[in-house]
Amino acid sequence: MDQIRIAVLGPGRISHRFLKGMRGVDDACVTAFATRHPENAAEYAREEGVEKIISYDDMYRDSEIDAVYISTPNYVHAEQIRACLMNGKHVICEKPAFISAADAEELYRLAQQKHLVLMEAQKGMFNPCLIQIREWISSGRIGAVKAAEASYCTASYLNTEHWVMNSPGGGCAFDLGGYPLSALLALFPQEFRTMHRTEVKENGCPVTVSWQMLNTDDILLTAWCSFRYRGDNTLRIYGSEGSIECHEFWKAHHAVLHAKDGDEEFTADFESEFTFQQKHFIELIRNNKEYSPVINPELSIRLTKLLEESPEAK
Repeated sequence: MDQIRIAVLGPGRISHRFLKGMRGVDDACVTAFATRHPENAAEYAREEGVEKIISYDDMYRDSEIDAVYISTPNYVHAEQIRACLMNGKHVICEKPAFISAADAEELYRLAQQKHLVLMEAQKGMFNPCLIQIREWISSGRIGAVKAAEASYCTASYLNTEHWVMNSPGGGCAFDLGGYPLSALLALFPQEFRTMHRTEVKENGCPVTVSWQMLNTDDILLTAWCSFRYRGDNTLRIYGSEGSIECHEFWKAHHAVLHAKDGDEEFTADFESEFTFQQKHFIELIRNNKEYSPVINPELSIRLTKLLEESPEAK
């Protein structure tokens, strides 16, 4: 079986974890780094056995590249996704893939027209713990779900010159909010009756944001994120007969069910939390699918609307 050849567009910090995840994928490999600073990527490429260090434009035109992983700053994702699709490349883009729902809608349409896979890299939605939590809920282990909450708070980005603090697509909502929101939407996809967002800003940049939503099943969902304090970063689900908790749910190895008949623990053994989404992406390409059933265009666009505080978020 021929391997799917992947280029990393923007071989920075996050890409190291992507490369680690790729070691668990048998039928795909990273063959190129696309960068504007080749001198900074040379040692990294040697360490990872990556054959090419090329410019963005050369990567777009390279017929020996099948797919692209984008891990550049949020505000350039849309133009880079567009260029990849226009040049016949499948795309997996680091979250948030989009900073406007209008871009998301346009680019998913373009991917469909080109018969290419466009997937937002929401690794937490593929985590075995989240899959087990969904099974606990659907089998009634905690009774009727009444509420759920999730957070990602970390004291970081104190430098106001960093792009995360002073550019379009910056702020903690876009940088961190996708983690708790995607987990809640993955488990409870019903539309919202009400949605309220609260934020704290510093120098015009959101540094703490919370969302509270009541869905059509009357489940109260709460998500929050912050650059200004460290939280316990735990997903909690409350039912009429028990509860579930999962610490650092986007990369968790462990989840706990608290039920009437006692506690039950679930443990997942894996090397990289990235591998699950990467295997899924490659399967989509091989099976000629145009979008992921897990993080599909509708869910990705809905998530983007929540992050950008669109009045259409529901």
